[in-house]
Amino acid sequence: MRRAIQWCALLILAPSLGAQETPPPAEPVLASLAPARPVVRLRADQARVTGRLLAAGGGRAALGIGADTQVVWLRAVDSVWTRGRAWKTGAIVGGAVGMALLGAFTSVIVSGLCEVDCDNAGLEGAVVGGLVGLGGGALLGAAVGAAIPTWKRRFP
Repeated sequence: MRRAIQWCALLILAPSLGAQETPPPAEPVLASLAPARPVVRLRADQARVTGRLLAAGGGRAALGIGADTQVVWLRAVDSVWTRGRAWKTGAIVGGAVGMALLGAFTSVIVSGLCEVDCDNAGLEGAVVGGLVGLGGGALLGAAVGAAIPTWKRRFP
């Protein structure tokens, strides 16, 4: 009997638990981004909306799209993306490629030009060339990556 009463109470109270007011999960993310006014892409109700974030709060987000403003209800938002640049990826790839290429090239040149005490000449050339290639490649890669736009997922 006691078990039956517990089940009845659960069945009666369960629907009311879902009716409690909680802010949409995307609202804190957008509220933290609002002061910077970044370009965001929201996916709501299977449609993508892209624009500059003007304000977020009260369960809504206002996006500036050209000269117009569009209001999106945050309960329908299932993902939030911000636009950025690929400079970090470019720096990593450029540094690795520059280190490998310039290190190998310098090792071959130093080994070929060495005439006296050449035991570690190729290794020393590879280390120095690799370090120079790392720095130069990272700078060049970051510059190239900065020209490539990317989207970064902020929610969920």
